[in-house]
Amino acid sequence: MKEINSKLSYSTPKGRTISTLAMVLMSYLVFILAGTFVLMAPFSSREHIATGFIDAIFTATSATCVTGLVVFDTYQYWSTIGQLVILFMIQMGGIGFMSVIAFLTRSLRVKMSFKDRKFLMESVGIKKKGDFGSVLRNIVLGSVIMETVGAALLSIRFIPQFGVADGIYFAAFHSISAFCNAGFDLMGALGVPFGSLTSYANDWLVNLVICGLIFMGGLGFIVWDDLIDSKFKFKDMSLHSKLMIIGSLFLVIISTFIFFIFEANHLYKGMSFGEAFLRSFFASVTARTAGFNTTDMTDFGQGSVFFTIILMFIGGGSGSTAGGIKVTTSIIIFLGILALNTKDGEIILAGKKIGKDTLHQAFAVLATYMILAAVFTAVILGIDTELTTQQALFEVVSAIGTVGIAIGDTTLMLNPASRIAIAILMYIGRVGILTIVLSFAKPKRTNNVIIPEENVMVG
Repeated sequence: MKEINSKLSYSTPKGRTISTLAMVLMSYLVFILAGTFVLMAPFSSREHIATGFIDAIFTATSATCVTGLVVFDTYQYWSTIGQLVILFMIQMGGIGFMSVIAFLTRSLRVKMSFKDRKFLMESVGIKKKGDFGSVLRNIVLGSVIMETVGAALLSIRFIPQFGVADGIYFAAFHSISAFCNAGFDLMGALGVPFGSLTSYANDWLVNLVICGLIFMGGLGFIVWDDLIDSKFKFKDMSLHSKLMIIGSLFLVIISTFIFFIFEANHLYKGMSFGEAFLRSFFASVTARTAGFNTTDMTDFGQGSVFFTIILMFIGGGSGSTAGGIKVTTSIIIFLGILALNTKDGEIILAGKKIGKDTLHQAFAVLATYMILAAVFTAVILGIDTELTTQQALFEVVSAIGTVGIAIGDTTLMLNPASRIAIAILMYIGRVGILTIVLSFAKPKRTNNVIIPEENVMVG
């Protein structure tokens, strides 16, 4: 084992080294391909027919990357075996990043140095000292508890509607899908393909349980760990956790208000306050990463559709089941812009200074995601000439943000080349663009050469 920039690396037979991040990236690819071949088998489809490679890998990528974009209605097309395979990929995609790292270190019986252990902990966003295995167990246990509680609550609605066996199955499937921010659903059983949760638009129990699971999954494992360590005392939590909780709650509140105002004289015209509020609240929570919807996006006005794109771009929390550039990244960028007008240009929060490296990284993430969104939107518009700019941009941001919401049947309209492009974006959005860049980055060389500075005009 060789150490490069405090990263674990493993020697190949030819003497090359592979970083832990690169191994994680490859593990995701292997897992997606394995799921693809299983979904291609006739027993995975309800009609016992072989599924094409493009459609199978698109579905496997969407499930593993907990996105929710689909080319087939999950209930009406896939058999029970196919649905369970998708559910397994969702679960592994939700907490699989940690599982892969734990598997690599344990199965290879790597004797880790302090720096190696520190890197592994930081890979999942955990800062505290301790055994990685125990931290992983806590994460898995917490996930199981929340998914079980969610399934139990959803069973109250689904058992009377679908029967005991199917009701429990539906409750478990949607609880896992919601907690992992995946957005896959089985509501095609009601006879409306691709209907998501539109049949439950006015059901407070289903809406609140799904939103609660989405919110907890989107907070991130870092925040959970901090909540336990601080014994749920906000003042004792880390700055990251404070920003995540405040930022997430703020986004939910302000987004609910914006959706309500935008649709007051449009979609919500004639609805009661309770119905309009519930739809707005659900849209504000699910738009940032989950992919469920109680209102068809084609029914929303242009303002609400564009605002949904913004929310999808922001996403959830770092080290969570969510995608996007992340809530804390958005906050750092906003504060960084404000800091440009201050004398020293520094960001001070709660008596702590945000490092320049963090600020640079935040702007790098923003710029990279914007470039990817622009380039892939142009590519898809060039390939699928029947799509509008809005449809292409929405699909691209939904993919890279691992959200899974689509405008009507946009996903179904994509040709094979576009579906591969969207699948690539889902993969990038799940593992993170910085993970991909850092996994292939060369070690930084230090030297004593002083390079002269020169200013370049910007803006």
